[in-house]
Amino acid sequence: MSSANQPSPIGPVPSSGLNLETNCLYIVLSERGDFLTFHWALYLATAPRSGIIYHLINPGGVWTYEKKISQTLVDSRSLSLVLKIANMDPKCWGLMEQCLAAIPIQYSTRFREDITCRVWLKEAIYDLDQSGLIHILTSVLDIEQEATSNALTAKTRSVRLVENSKYTQGDKF
Repeated sequence: MSSANQPSPIGPVPSSGLNLETNCLYIVLSERGDFLTFHWALYLATAPRSGIIYHLINPGGVWTYEKKISQTLVDSRSLSLVLKIANMDPKCWGLMEQCLAAIPIQYSTRFREDITCRVWLKEAIYDLDQSGLIHILTSVLDIEQEATSNALTAKTRSVRLVENSKYTQGDKF
């Protein structure tokens, strides 16, 4: 296998792009312009440089769930953090997608926050853990803090980071 097909090392990523581990689920934080806020999404790497994005978007002020195939996310200059949260057997992809599509797009009574892409992602992590598709070692709030902290570090250092979450069991499947 050529080095171009190898997964990116943990840590800063060269500006030329990154290769992710296939069949892994990641939390992705992308810059939005404001220093302290990010766009939050889940990303299933179906190949080292392509995958499926699952997130909420807000066209016209209405939050909407979107699933889309992406071959450009790994090259995005707005990308701050890619945080691996699970290995995902392809046999489980359909169940995962059903779980994500079923998350209500409304006020989160669990987290006591209005819905946003970040709050939806927290609901998604919780639901995926409850369904047995991923395994959280501590809490969703710890994962949120880990992602925010790492993304702010990346932004401050003007790098993109690929990290393994210390709060999930990444090798569940």
